Formats: sequence, structure tokens, C-alpha cells
Amino acid sequence: MRIHPQIKTYIKFFFILFFSTSFFSQVTFSAKDSNFTNIFFDEVDSSLYFISENSSVKYSLKNWQRKTKLIHGDPFRKKPLFPVSVEGENYFLDKLGGIVYKLKRDSLHRIDKSFTHKMQIDCAVFTYKNNIYKFGGYGFWSNRNFITKFNFETKQWDLVSHKNTKELPEGTHQSYAKVIGDYLYVFGGVKNNKYNPLKKEINKELWRFDLKMGIWKNLGELNIPLKYIDLDRMFDFNNSIVLFHQDEIYTINLKENKLIKYQKNGVSLLLSFTIKPFILNNQIVAIFDDGQEKEKQTLKKLDFTTILGPKLEVKTFVKNRILKLQIIILIAILVTIYGLFSALKRSRKNKNKIIVTKKGAFFFKKKRMHLGDLEHKIISLLLQSEKVIYTSDLLNIMDAPQFNYSHQTRILNDVLQKINDLYKTLSQQESNLIVTRKSSLDKRLKEYVIDKNIFVVK
Repeated sequence: MRIHPQIKTYIKFFFILFFSTSFFSQVTFSAKDSNFTNIFFDEVDSSLYFISENSSVKYSLKNWQRKTKLIHGDPFRKKPLFPVSVEGENYFLDKLGGIVYKLKRDSLHRIDKSFTHKMQIDCAVFTYKNNIYKFGGYGFWSNRNFITKFNFETKQWDLVSHKNTKELPEGTHQSYAKVIGDYLYVFGGVKNNKYNPLKKEINKELWRFDLKMGIWKNLGELNIPLKYIDLDRMFDFNNSIVLFHQDEIYTINLKENKLIKYQKNGVSLLLSFTIKPFILNNQIVAIFDDGQEKEKQTLKKLDFTTILGPKLEVKTFVKNRILKLQIIILIAILVTIYGLFSALKRSRKNKNKIIVTKKGAFFFKKKRMHLGDLEHKIISLLLQSEKVIYTSDLLNIMDAPQFNYSHQTRILNDVLQKINDLYKTLSQQESNLIVTRKSSLDKRLKEYVIDKNIFVVK
């Protein structure tokens, strides 16, 4: 039979409790000799249950009394179940699906009308107002991003609705979930790569769900240098979460968005995580290595502060989204101001310039220069030409062979005068737009030039 990793951690715990005559005794034990299928901590009466194929052992952590009793029910013997306590009652969830059992007088009784759907494997289980919930989970090559609630009346799982649709978390499994007041906080866990569902990635975001209003909110990216958050090395301590990682211990306050990093000391370095530590009466209950003999371990109940070394760092648990947003807004404002300033500068610079659009229209001070076809051709030729423009060049674009040369030149002079008069009227200046001068090479020839610097092409 395949034993769940979490179950294996409790197995060693049992051997210490089972074979010890006192709470602080040291015992050498081997987990591979065990046939226990389920181990769970009963929060109702502060007891540990160790379930085997035919019997169970209940060990009270209040008075350290051990009781052997029989728990009936095949599910315990076949597969590991997830324990959860609601209103003084113990329930057990099938890790593969929607099946729910209730412990009644040392017997398991199935109470659901669901089935093993394998859609929310390794989901985050939590309770709220005496109800059992699940978030996320894995199944059929994808992760879930929704919340389900067990309906004690219909004996089925209902989908919990949400109001917002634009801001939703990605589907994850093995996430850590904690309820504070009316808020559910979810972080960590594993998600699928967007482009390759067979590739897994670590979720680095903290999400909050308003259990009253049904609204998701992304609180930001985790401000903690972890490649993976091990759920077996995390536990709740009052309103905080404790996380063990390598040589450091982190305390996380979700409500205050505070992360404190401590260095491990001699006590915490010996913590073995044979079982997942938990808090009982504001004290940590855990198993510690002997330090001298590797095979010896001791179950201890210590004040939590005794495992903390020097404080190393205090910072926010998630990166400050408000500050980040403020920076983005500030940058946007600065870019906008710069853009407006540049546009104003260009506008002032182009105040006395003629604007030429891509369609060939001419504007001066936002007023369109109404030019005829011939006027338009002449200005365009003078602007685009890289060589000297002579009278013959302008006569060629006139395309009036029905007139003699003298008549053509009169028409050309009239057109040039019209252009210059129009420019003088719009610009309120006395200078001509198109200047006529004698050629330096041949005094008989006339050159036509235009100041290209007063034109702006847009």
C-alpha cells in the first residue's frame, strides 16, 4: 500500500508516543515497520489518532493518556484522508474527490452524495462559519481556480460564486490557505505553464477572497526568495504563519503584510519535521533530533520563541502594489507632461511655419492655404527638388503648349505672385515665399528658390 508522505511524517510521531513512558523520553524507532494508514490531530479534544488496518490509538496531549480503540470503516484502511473539524465534529475528505466521511462513535460514516471525481487533488481545505471549503486542486492535466463548499443539507459540493471576472487567480494545487475574519488568503502552490500544461511553475502571488462579497483581489507578488513553499514546514501561529526554510525562519502576518526573517538557533536546527509542527496552548509541539545520535529523536513542547534566533530582516510579505501603482502613475504623468511640453515646444517652433500633410495639403497657423493645382505643383517641385529650378522647369509642369513662351511666362509670373501674396497675407510678413533671382552661371537665366526651413512635413 502506498502511504501518503504526510502520513509517513506522523508515523514516527506515533512510535515516540506509543513506546515512551514519559512525554520527554528519547526513543529509537523505525517508520518502515509501521502499517498505519491515517494519522490526524483532533483539534476538538487535542488528541492524536493513529489508524491501522484493524485498530487505532488515541493519545491525549492534555494529560498524555493513551487509549487503544477500534475505528470501523474501510476508507481508513485503504487510503489516506484529509481530516477537518467543524463544530466539535471530525470529518474526513477523500483527497481524490468529493467523498466526505464523519466520525461517529469510533466509526466512519459516509455522509455525501458525491463521487471520486479526481478534479481537486491536493486542494487547499479550509473552514468558514462552520462550513467546509476547498480551493483549487489538480486533475486531468489542469489546475482549478475556483472554490467549492460542502452543502450539509444536499450532501453535495456547491460551486462558490464570485462577482468579478476580470481579476481571478490562476489555478493552483498545494497552495496555502488561511482565513482571517471574512477573508481567505491564498498563496504559493503549483500552477501550469500557460503554453505547456505539462510544465509546472511556482505561484508567486498572494490573493485575497472576500467570503462575504465574493470578490477576488490580487494583493501582489510575494516578496520572499523561495523557489518552493513546503506546506509540511508551515503552520499557523495565532494570526501569523510560520515558515521554515533552510537556515531561516519566517513569520508572515497577512493582515499587516509583514514578513520577519529570523536566523535559526541551536534548538530550531535540530527540528526534524518528522511530523508537521503545530501549536497547542501557544506552544510549539514538534520532534527534535538528538544531536548526538542520529537515530534518536525527542518529542517536545516548547515556547515558540525558544526556536527563534536573531532577527535578520523585517519587510513586506508582498511587494507594495500601491507604491508600484503610484510609481507607474507618476511615470505616466511625467511622460504625459513631457509629451505635452514637447508638443507645445514644437507648436511654438512651428508657429510661423507652413505645415505640409501627407496628403499634400498646406496649412499656416492652422489655416489651410487654398492653392490651385498649378500652385500646388510649383511649391511641391521646389520643396522636393535637390537641384536648382529654372524657368524651363516650371514651364514644363504648367503643360500649356497651346500658349507661346511669352504667354506662358506671364502666366507663371502671375501664379508666383499669387502664392507670394497669399503667404504675405497669412504670415503678415513682407518677404516672398518663392524668391526669383538671376543665375550665377548665366545671368540670362532665372532661378527659383524656396526656404525649405519654414516647412514642416507631418
